[in-house]
Amino acid sequence: MKNIDLSSKDVKELNDSYIGRGSECSTYKFDDNGNIVALQIFNTEKADVLENKLKKAIRLNQKNLDERFIIPQKTVTVDGAFKGFTYRLLNSSNNFQDLTLTANKSTKLELLRQAKDIILTLKDNDIVHGDLSTSNFLILDNKVHLIDMHNASVGGLPLDVSSYLAKQYLKHNEADSGLDIYLFNLLTYSVLKRIN
Repeated sequence: MKNIDLSSKDVKELNDSYIGRGSECSTYKFDDNGNIVALQIFNTEKADVLENKLKKAIRLNQKNLDERFIIPQKTVTVDGAFKGFTYRLLNSSNNFQDLTLTANKSTKLELLRQAKDIILTLKDNDIVHGDLSTSNFLILDNKVHLIDMHNASVGGLPLDVSSYLAKQYLKHNEADSGLDIYLFNLLTYSVLKRIN
């Protein structure tokens, strides 16, 4: 994977292009030589956690995943140390949470079918996402995309679990495709419980 090297000062200057902050990272719009991308900087300093994310990104890029999967494109180092990734930026996208408020039943069913196809592709590629929440499925031009792939279990690398529901499932089960199927069932219920 190619790399973008930033200084701490560069990162502070990114605040004007801030997109959002999750529990583990901050995301910014970033101009990568004329190509606007999403740039994520992880909040952790733990070398083992960062090394695991880097290994996952390399394995994800070795898989035959299509444009529905938003996977790391480049690594990002800050002051010479690995700290994050860049991703393809989906402009003007909505997530499944937005969908539950606005879409009709047939649209919801079509987008859920696309999400199911994504999950089957994960299974075929020995990937367990582990956080199939409404906020991790983005919709752009009526096509479903999956984000937060850097937390997935890829080819046996451990799953980074932040979801309460996933943690409850893993108390009694292995981190395999059953977890994603379980989470998809919950997602389906949350999307369909509001029928417009």
